[in-house]
Amino acid sequence: MSSIKQFFYQATHTPIGKNIIANFFKVLIIFINQIMLVPLYILYWGTELYSDWIILYAITSFFTLSDIGLNNVTTNRFCIEYVQNNLQTCKSLLVNNFILIIFIGSIFTVSIFLYGYNNDLTNSLGLHCVSNQTANFILTTLVLQIFLTMASSIMDAVYYAHSKSAKATYLNNVNKLSNSLIILIGILLHLSLPSITTIGLFPSIIILIYKHYNTKKLFPYHLSLKDKNFTLLKEIIKPSIAYMAFPIGNIIIFQGFTLLINSFFGPTNLILFNTTRTMVNFIRTMIQTITSAIKPEFTLAFGRKDYNFMKQIHRKTLLSCFTLSIIISIFFLIAGPLIYKIWTSDKIEFHYILMLNLAFAMILNSIWEASGATLMSTNNHIGLGRIYIISSVLSISIGFISSKYLESLNFTALSLSICDLFMSMYAVRKALSLTKDNFSIKKWNHIPKSVL
Repeated sequence: MSSIKQFFYQATHTPIGKNIIANFFKVLIIFINQIMLVPLYILYWGTELYSDWIILYAITSFFTLSDIGLNNVTTNRFCIEYVQNNLQTCKSLLVNNFILIIFIGSIFTVSIFLYGYNNDLTNSLGLHCVSNQTANFILTTLVLQIFLTMASSIMDAVYYAHSKSAKATYLNNVNKLSNSLIILIGILLHLSLPSITTIGLFPSIIILIYKHYNTKKLFPYHLSLKDKNFTLLKEIIKPSIAYMAFPIGNIIIFQGFTLLINSFFGPTNLILFNTTRTMVNFIRTMIQTITSAIKPEFTLAFGRKDYNFMKQIHRKTLLSCFTLSIIISIFFLIAGPLIYKIWTSDKIEFHYILMLNLAFAMILNSIWEASGATLMSTNNHIGLGRIYIISSVLSISIGFISSKYLESLNFTALSLSICDLFMSMYAVRKALSLTKDNFSIKKWNHIPKSVL
């Protein structure tokens, strides 16, 4: 009973425990967006309007990459400088980021509007029932919403530096949940798409204003141009750009293998592969729930040079992620046929070997996700990003050879493991070096409850 009480205490009273709970809230929102809303889209909008919405939303999603990882790198650097009491540097980091986001956001928002105003979006995008004027308005408001959210995320650095990252996570997810509810209500009330996207701006604006005033209670600052520091901005550009390696690698791994399998094995096997991968990706979601929770506290420990904490939290994160991925994989292998029968209405047959191959890749993925979190939270991820690009290209190249000459879907799926194997080897080695650990099997030191 005492161990259960201790578990609930750590989950509700410690920074990392609170972060994990906050990240599970994000999983709930993903469920609402992917499971609950899709049937309503089809029922109330019909396939043509829904397909138009997918196209417009997909285009604007590319703009989420436009900050080139600057928010992540700035947040890490802010936390490190804050615990070292370099407060002027912290102010400059916030001001620099605001200047850059406002500049980029203004250019992209105006450019999208002008492009839509002077071109026929309906034909160029292959839209079915959305007019050019409506499409232009929707694109402009969605892009504006993205940059409002980016501006809001700049202030998350203040929450992270005070071990209140759970609050930032909740606020960001409340914003996402509000937008989901606005879409839901808009669908039920038969509101137009422009009305839905316009109303959808308000949660982002409200959260932005709230964060601005609330974070000042933790870290008094004023957004003054005199605090700008372009030399500091140059220092964080390189690790920021390095963050782009991960979405690029994801495109190679996810979209690349989708196209590869469709080309060599046809639509039936593609559906089987994507369905199985969607199921296995639940493991990734759970792993990232853990790694996202430890990143803020690991960053602060790095700033304090608390290598004992860094060593212990890396070990426990690695062990937790590895164990959890194995447990879920075994569950999927046992309960997979029943899940498929219910989930796909018995239309897709469960494939044990394919599931085993993808689960094996995901278990390796859990290793580098855990160790990689320590590198990404301290801006030491440049090499990791480089290896991800190289190993992704190598993985899909071997997948291509397997598909063409072996003509085996199972071997092609197994080639995904090559990327995760190289990433795991590199990430663990670098994480051990970062934490000054040799991973010898010793009794772990006690980690203060106030931190874990």
